[in-house]
Amino acid sequence: MDSQRKQAETVKNNKGIQKRVSKKWTEVDENLLLDLREQGKTYPEISKIMNRTTSSLKHKYVRLNQSANDDKHHHPKEKTQQVESLLNGDSLKILETNAGKGNLTQVYKRYGSVLAQDISRESVEYLKSLELDNVEIKQVDSFRKIHKYIYEGRKFDVIDLDPYGLPSRYFPHVFDLIDDGILFVTFPKVGIQQINKITVKHYDVFWGINVSEASEQERIIHEKMADYGFRGLKKVELMDVVDLGRVFRFAYKVKRTSALVLCDLKVKGVNC
Repeated sequence: MDSQRKQAETVKNNKGIQKRVSKKWTEVDENLLLDLREQGKTYPEISKIMNRTTSSLKHKYVRLNQSANDDKHHHPKEKTQQVESLLNGDSLKILETNAGKGNLTQVYKRYGSVLAQDISRESVEYLKSLELDNVEIKQVDSFRKIHKYIYEGRKFDVIDLDPYGLPSRYFPHVFDLIDDGILFVTFPKVGIQQINKITVKHYDVFWGINVSEASEQERIIHEKMADYGFRGLKKVELMDVVDLGRVFRFAYKVKRTSALVLCDLKVKGVNC
């Protein structure tokens, strides 16, 4: 590969051993990428101009549009339709771990009280400016915060996991927060995340997915969800799937039950 096409630079550590260091994105880089895409440049063309890989450029472009709340990348219409088709009532306890600019928060509040969280200060400030009824807003790292909720014994009827990137760090712990309800999960398709040794290992460790098995991704994820649910004696059943192009939007019914039922076992004198 031409050295000018490499995304990383080679440096030496204090032991004199060479290692590759990823180039950090600056605001100037981000604006240039947006400008070049606006001009109709292809990713291979931009790769030559910016000295970055096409996968890095695609990933960053999507992230920038997500941050700007671009409907093309957030899919509020499709997500709203899914939520409205599955939820009923007006007294549900709802946890939205990655609320962003509140597209779904405004939908969820019709069904009960919402705890809307995001790690971005900008997103949280925007959410607060909407002055939504029945919505508590927190700027937190939801990956960490759910452990506090588990310790406190909190429970929710609906949980929505819609992070930037893979939702893996929420599992299996998130099932401790729901005994009888619905879990919504946004899951990037295999190949959408930059494929490197880290993501390959990530798919393998958390989900048992080999990146060469992209066609089997859905089946493997659903089976793994059931396994994660079993840890907390929860039956996990797929209710709905929405294919949003780059990501899947899964909806699971979660119900606390006995290990006997989960394993399809019967014990004499015990009614399951």
